[in-house]
Amino acid sequence: MNSVRNFPGRYAKAAPAGLLLLFLLRLLLTAASSAATFDEVLHLYAGALYWQHSPLQAIIDNPLLIQALLGLPISLAVHPALPLDQPYFGERFATLALSSDFMWSLNDSGFQMLWLGRLVVMGLALLLAALLYHWGRQLTGRAAGGLLALFLFTFDPNVIAHSALATTDTGTAFFMLLAAFMLWRYWQRPGRVRYVLAGLCLGLAISSKFSALAMLPAIPLLALYQAWRTRPGWRGAALALAQVGGWLLLAGLVLLAVQRFDLAVLAVNWTAARGAQQAGHPTYLLGQTNVGGWWYYFPVVYLAKTPLPALLLVGLGLGVVLRRRWWAGSQLWLLLLVVIPAGAALVSHINIGYRHLLPILPPLFLLTAHLARPGAWPGRPGRLVVGGSLAALAVVSLLAHPHYLAYFNRLAGGPANGWRVAVDSNLDWGQDVGRLAGYLAERHIPAVRTGLFSTTPPQVYGVPAEVLPLWPLPAADPLVASFYPPRPAAGVYALSATQLVGVFLDDPGTLAWFRAQTPTGRAGYSIFVYDVPPDGPLTGVALAGVGLPDVTPAGYEATIATNNVTLRWFDAQRGLVWANSTSFWSVVGAGDVPAEPLLADLYPPAARQEVSSRPGGPALAYSFYHWPESPLSGVAWQPAANGFAGPFRNPQTDSMALAWLGYAPVLPEMVTPGQVLKLLTGWRVLDPPPAGFHLFLHLLDETGEIVAQDDGWGVRPAGLSAGDEVMQLHRLALPAEMAPGRYTLRLGVYDVASGQRYLVGAADGLVIGEVGR
Repeated sequence: MNSVRNFPGRYAKAAPAGLLLLFLLRLLLTAASSAATFDEVLHLYAGALYWQHSPLQAIIDNPLLIQALLGLPISLAVHPALPLDQPYFGERFATLALSSDFMWSLNDSGFQMLWLGRLVVMGLALLLAALLYHWGRQLTGRAAGGLLALFLFTFDPNVIAHSALATTDTGTAFFMLLAAFMLWRYWQRPGRVRYVLAGLCLGLAISSKFSALAMLPAIPLLALYQAWRTRPGWRGAALALAQVGGWLLLAGLVLLAVQRFDLAVLAVNWTAARGAQQAGHPTYLLGQTNVGGWWYYFPVVYLAKTPLPALLLVGLGLGVVLRRRWWAGSQLWLLLLVVIPAGAALVSHINIGYRHLLPILPPLFLLTAHLARPGAWPGRPGRLVVGGSLAALAVVSLLAHPHYLAYFNRLAGGPANGWRVAVDSNLDWGQDVGRLAGYLAERHIPAVRTGLFSTTPPQVYGVPAEVLPLWPLPAADPLVASFYPPRPAAGVYALSATQLVGVFLDDPGTLAWFRAQTPTGRAGYSIFVYDVPPDGPLTGVALAGVGLPDVTPAGYEATIATNNVTLRWFDAQRGLVWANSTSFWSVVGAGDVPAEPLLADLYPPAARQEVSSRPGGPALAYSFYHWPESPLSGVAWQPAANGFAGPFRNPQTDSMALAWLGYAPVLPEMVTPGQVLKLLTGWRVLDPPPAGFHLFLHLLDETGEIVAQDDGWGVRPAGLSAGDEVMQLHRLALPAEMAPGRYTLRLGVYDVASGQRYLVGAADGLVIGEVGR
């Protein structure tokens, strides 16, 4: 221990500076390797709003000091656009979507804003570390005491992880420690300036986060204790409580100033925070999930995520304090700052991460700094234990680089097994999305389906992703959902640990199939990669009036029976679609089976009928139809009037998009006013057109005026592939009054948004025939 207690004087100034520089270097490297985490976009958006929009927006369930600090350099250096025109701007529950739009859609400076915010937090972390050294030195009377506290702080993986992110936890820890230090200074040597500074700093603490209120009960307790020691009696107690009241008044003024004296927003935030605490938060721990957590959540997480050498040192430090005069003012103050917030954590119903314990660490490290006091740990064995623990902590911390956020100690199984203990910000906060991009690039994987616990689109980091509709994304319309949880389609999947355990999903078993598999790789420690091979022949599936998730596993296995599927969606009342695959199935809801004989007569007998229901919804009946060959092959297609049947060219991409196969049945020679003329047209997909195109069928009189028309396209463009065949039913409702003469039927394709027509040859439509009146 001599190496700690009798630290050579010539190194007394260089050592803390060296530790701070090393700390900053590790923060910068961590920030450079970490993708935007879940909460960062929210806090950065709130920070920009704070400086650039009035009135304040109630989007954060906390006071806004940290957000204001994050937003200041962003507003000065970038002055980003705000999503003021979004229809859901100002809606409290649209905050995640607005934040993502703000960072990655409205502005092209998302990474710049992310770095500016992270640098602010790094600055607060350095101030916290410097204050910790200063206070530790004053507490112990030795530079070694400050160095010990500083070393424990700057080599803690959890501290490094959250001090490199644009979030609120490190800033809250700093302002709480600053307030605690200023109050301690006043009690050490009272004075007016110190009194006012203590109150103002207390205001900064409670303006950073409502959780800082946990330190308030400690203040009157120590104030009364100090009064009892120096001025026993009720007068001393009354004076102490009056001092506390003055501090609270000053703190309240600071809080109101930070909130721009907008009591309404502060009240909304407070009410929301209380409501969240009372309702509880979905929580995962040791393989279990619930809402509201467990009293032992934070003890387990603390023991699992704190390096073992640090646990030993903290235990030794507390032992030194408790076996001496722990009731002395300084030690008691620090103990209160640990015990009361820790007690609040035990009864909290928001159990989402070790980061909520960060404000407890500085006073805990200051208590541990008492190991540097003379005689604290006599004897050579004791000194070897302390010195060896410090060396081991340094090794453990450095080996954790750069995966500090995912750190778990060896007793917990290390970061590779951390997901078995806890997820969310303990392990998986979106920080590994960039590593996923590198993983895919190294293995030349061209596409991946992702289910990530992130508020940043994976494409921002170059991940070629089809994003599964898992929280926090809006749930997919079940009628067009492409993910089938009981038997996921073949392909590569990248799923983060939080999504895998299902803690935030409506159905925690959504990804249960993957939990039973062995991943083929990992990106960082939070993202599991699965290569799901095809287990059968290529099978096309088309759905109408029923979603793939509605299909029962029994029905799926009895019919489709493979994960090697391609999906289409169609309106069975308007047409048919067939995929050029080894096998093809249509699944049609009972209410969507076509009544029109032109379509209904083409259907084979139903191979199977099923009934299922969505949670909270009515029963849904549907049937499976197997098509050994294309239904279009049995139709007697009629050619165009001039015999021309060239493909339709998309003028936007200059590609041949659709080949026309003909129409059916044969046109009548004469039509009757008021009748509905029904025709089928057949198509083959050459180059799948983008969403937003329609067919048109116009009935034109001899002057070229439209007499009747039918527009639409009965197949969802998403999922169409080259070689697919589509049949469209057209209904032309003829007017009740039609002049005698010849009428022309003109067929074409157009882009709905622009109105631009596809070209067939040099024309923008195809005359398919004539009828008379």
